[in-house]
Amino acid sequence: MTFYEANPEVRSTGAEVDEFVDAPMPEPAPPPSAGADVTAARDNTPGSQEPPRRRGSSAGQLLRIYANDHRAGAAGGLALAHRALQNNRDSALGRELATLIEEFRSDEAMLISILRHLSIPENRTKQVTARAGEFLGRMKLNGRVRGYSPLSRLLEVEMLLAAIDAKRSLWRSLASAEVEVPAEVDLQALEARATDQRDRLRAHHREAAREALRSA
Repeated sequence: MTFYEANPEVRSTGAEVDEFVDAPMPEPAPPPSAGADVTAARDNTPGSQEPPRRRGSSAGQLLRIYANDHRAGAAGGLALAHRALQNNRDSALGRELATLIEEFRSDEAMLISILRHLSIPENRTKQVTARAGEFLGRMKLNGRVRGYSPLSRLLEVEMLLAAIDAKRSLWRSLASAEVEVPAEVDLQALEARATDQRDRLRAHHREAAREALRSA
C-alpha cells in the first residue's frame, strides 16, 4: 500500500518521484567508537604509517655467510688436492687425485655461478685464510723430521674426504632450502657427483690407513 492509499485526504501533486515515495528512511549510522577515532586519526596522519618490513633480510645475510664459507672451503680443498697430488703423483692415488682436481674445479665454478646469480660478493679474506690454513697444515708433525710420510698421506686423504662431505652437504642444503640457482646448475647431480668422489677416495683411504698404521 502506498502513502497516498493509506492517507486519502492527501492528494498527490504529480511532482513526486514514484520510486522514492514509499522508500523507508535510512537508519542513522552508529557513532564511531573512541578507539576507531584514534586509529583513523593515526592512519591519516602524514608519516605515521610504519614502513614495510623487508622480509628475508636475515635469511639473505645467513645465505651470504654460508655460501662464502663454502667458497673458502672449496679454495682450501683444491689447494689441498694439489699438494696431495705433488706427493703422490706416480701412484694410483695420484691418478685419482688428478681426476678429482678437475672435478673440484668444475664444482668450484658451479658455486661461483651461484654466488653471481644471487649477487653475493665473494669474501676474499675467507679464501686467503682457507689457503693459509692449508699451508700451515703442512707443518703438522708426521713422524719424520723432514719429508713426506705415510701418515701425511693418510691425513691428507682424510681432510679431502671431509671437504667432499662438506661440499655434498652444501648442494643438499641449497636444494632443501629451494635456493634459486642458475639454469645450468643441477644440485642433485652435484650431490651425486660428490657422493661418487667420496666413494672413490674411500678405497685409497683404506690403503693409506693400512700403510701408515699396520706396522704399529
